[in-house]
Amino acid sequence: LLRNHLAMCLYTHAEIWRDSPRLWPRAIRTNGHLLLNQQKMSKSTGNFLLLSTAIQTYGADAVRFALADAGDAVEEDANFSENTADKAVLKLYNLAVNAEALKTAKLRNRDPDGIWWFEMAIENEMRSVVEQAKKAYDRLQFRDALQYAFFDMQKLRDTYANWCRLVGVEPLEDLTMAMLRTQVLMMSPITPHICEHIYANIIEHMADRGGDNKPATAVEKKGTTPKTYSETWKWPEVKAPDPVLSSAFNFLQNAL
Repeated sequence: LLRNHLAMCLYTHAEIWRDSPRLWPRAIRTNGHLLLNQQKMSKSTGNFLLLSTAIQTYGADAVRFALADAGDAVEEDANFSENTADKAVLKLYNLAVNAEALKTAKLRNRDPDGIWWFEMAIENEMRSVVEQAKKAYDRLQFRDALQYAFFDMQKLRDTYANWCRLVGVEPLEDLTMAMLRTQVLMMSPITPHICEHIYANIIEHMADRGGDNKPATAVEKKGTTPKTYSETWKWPEVKAPDPVLSSAFNFLQNAL
């Protein structure tokens, strides 16, 4: 593959577009066999899954979730796991249900005198997750992007919710909505349909009801509210994370 097809691909582009290097390949992505449940896809053995069947069974977003989790490395075969797709249905459902619960949740406004140190640390960790997810997407490493955008962000949201229950304080409204909004924006390339639903029916609903619910570190919206959300989304704009604060937060998490 490397010595023949990929090398000739480069030679051909360089010859045809000799005076236009901008048209030459800038990168080449390769993968091994496409596996289904850790077995090579093959019509002769009956181990295959039609895309239409997968979507009818699990839904488009769950299929995209499982495809993102299938693997990106050159040295491994991409594996579509039906078990992962099946579990993704519940994960995305819970994401929507928990977001819906925020409509009636008791949330507090940000105190002008400041917020808890733990909340500052959570906000800082969110910035770190956004930074790592962006790097993964830029490298087309979708499994890593999924890990940061969904799993790490969900863990961070759960950590904050648990801390609020233990301390006995209501969650900050702007921080809570910033984390939800940021997760939706980061997940939208992988699961656009559920993200569109959450944004249109929950995030915008929370914004319309008024109050101190403006996201602390997510995208700042300008002008009027867009009517077609996914077409106007941009990557979350956040400040650079504070490495000292991250180290202190990780030390505290490991000590608990």
